[in-house]
Amino acid sequence: MPEVADLSFRSRHIGRALGRLFWIFEDKVLSGLVDAGFDDVRRGDLDLIRLLPREGARATTLAERAVMTKQGMGKLIAGATERGLVTRRPDPDDGRAQLVALTRRGLRLVKTAGKIVATLETDWARRVGAAELDAVRQTCLALADALDGPDYL
Repeated sequence: MPEVADLSFRSRHIGRALGRLFWIFEDKVLSGLVDAGFDDVRRGDLDLIRLLPREGARATTLAERAVMTKQGMGKLIAGATERGLVTRRPDPDDGRAQLVALTRRGLRLVKTAGKIVATLETDWARRVGAAELDAVRQTCLALADALDGPDYL
């Protein structure tokens, strides 16, 4: 009879804990955006906007950051463009290339999301303590820095 592997580690490892919190966080942000009138926003829009610097970026750069194909990123950009969140404009450094940038609606979404995040953090601090929540944040950031994690996330 083959040996049965112990897979219990899957429910308690650090990746699982961070992933669970991220999904809870993102669900709360998305539902808050819907409540604020951004009822057409998709989870993929948040993925795109999270990677997009204020000055804009080329689609190829965004695809690399998201670790996805250019075609897949193109679909995300097309959907977000249809919803009025991003636009394409000429790259001032290379007239042949285009930058993806936030529209006014996209900027409003980011500002609204910032308010939602502040409310979430206040709620979470009330649940576990402000010092504990800050310690989690600082530890995560310090570990990401120590592991040379990208700073655009």
